[in-house]
Amino acid sequence: MSRSKFGRIWISVSVVSLLGLTWSLALAQKKPAAAAAEVKKGAPQADFAGELRKVGASNPHSITTWAVVQEFHGSFEEVNAEMGKFKAEVEKQKLKFPDKGNVGILVLRDEPHGGVGDMAVGVQTNGPVKVSPPLKSEQFSAPQGVTFNHRGEYASLENEHREIEKVAKAHQKELEFPVLMKLHGEKQVELVEKLR
Repeated sequence: MSRSKFGRIWISVSVVSLLGLTWSLALAQKKPAAAAAEVKKGAPQADFAGELRKVGASNPHSITTWAVVQEFHGSFEEVNAEMGKFKAEVEKQKLKFPDKGNVGILVLRDEPHGGVGDMAVGVQTNGPVKVSPPLKSEQFSAPQGVTFNHRGEYASLENEHREIEKVAKAHQKELEFPVLMKLHGEKQVELVEKLR
């Protein structure tokens, strides 16, 4: 991976460190979207995709994403430092990733409690990559999931996640961890959530 491309990913991932603070603020606001308020408990399954689209999410679809990641337990504020460790390990292992299409990844392994949880940072790849610990090449897949493309301030991202969750629950479905955040650029996040 060229330094300039890695630098762009680094900037994208560093912005996510602010996400923990903004998610906390967003939880305090809890402004429900009008579209999700219209969701009625026990609504027919045929309406599920339409209701997801009303809150800005994709239709349910299968999900497969490969990434090289490095695990950590910590807070959103530690994402920058952890990405620095990831970058150092990539250089130490002399790994090269194609410049085209690389996307920074933040993985939430479980629900962060007080902004602290099991997470991973890394980069999306086109398939499996031979790496050594502490890095690992991992496939994230689900037979059914949804994506949400977020552009703009991160403060509303948690609210958008909660609206997708409300729609899923109204249709007897649940969102499942891990949750992926693909960092396409500053203030451009693709939230990838598994359904069960």
